[in-house]
Amino acid sequence: MAAHSIRRATHDDFDELMQIGDVYQGMDYLGHRYHTYIDDPNNRSYVYVIGDEIIALCSAFIIDDGQTFMIRGARTKEGFRGQGIYGKLNKYVYAQYADIPSIKYDVMTTSNHNYDANKDRLLRNHTELNKKSLVHGRFKMSDTHVRELEGTYPVLQEMTSSDLLDLFDSEGSRKSLFPENKIVIDWIPLRFLPSNMKYILEPEALCLRSKGNNGETTLLTFGTPSNCELGLRYSMDIFGDVFTDFPYHVKRHMSHVATLTQGHVFLQMGIEERFRENAVNVLPLLNLPPFEFSWTTQINFETTFKVIK
Repeated sequence: MAAHSIRRATHDDFDELMQIGDVYQGMDYLGHRYHTYIDDPNNRSYVYVIGDEIIALCSAFIIDDGQTFMIRGARTKEGFRGQGIYGKLNKYVYAQYADIPSIKYDVMTTSNHNYDANKDRLLRNHTELNKKSLVHGRFKMSDTHVRELEGTYPVLQEMTSSDLLDLFDSEGSRKSLFPENKIVIDWIPLRFLPSNMKYILEPEALCLRSKGNNGETTLLTFGTPSNCELGLRYSMDIFGDVFTDFPYHVKRHMSHVATLTQGHVFLQMGIEERFRENAVNVLPLLNLPPFEFSWTTQINFETTFKVIK
């Protein structure tokens, strides 16, 4: 019988891990981010090995200045699922963090499909932080001709990390834009800390801000790109409650996407439930193709960090 073992993942494991296959229906981000994960001092990635074959991956992060534990990119090879292998790997990974006293929280993000299947267990062990509606569409950038908008274009500020930190320091803006006192970017719930900025505003990401007459931020949009099997995955996260400028934000994001690819784009918009209509209405206005997938819900949970027994 081949030996079972667990070890830290390395850059050299990339090709074999990619053979595990896509686990996010064509939107798998691991290939785009794997080497960044390995180089991130906040990350420890582990693989489960049988003989010489990598069977599973578990990638753990410590975010929020060391307060919060989070797992991303977990997967098990087809043919080995349902055998308890990932459970053993997951338990091992949690144990590696047992002696770090700064860790207080354990966060996870899931879809409504997983939530519906595991509702009782999730609610028994976790506190729900927030929900966000997601809509997806796919198009080829070279075939998409974004329409010009009528009227005077509003001033959209392209936000830097420094700009965002200043915004986060404003209590009024935080309360209006982020009532849960966290920002969720591309499925990751993050506190407003300088150490989190590399996850909030990734390389090649675009953040735009609109302001009202009183100078307060009324709309904030993030676009986070990553390559995936479908082409370019562009995750748009939208915060605010004044959507007058929303079409101009989307148009600017599409111009940014065009600098990254002329190929297939998989667009994901994350928006509060009550503003779903705004996301749909902007498509014909800009001559974008209609969203071709049904709405889903992203749900963020938090619990007290504890080692799995």
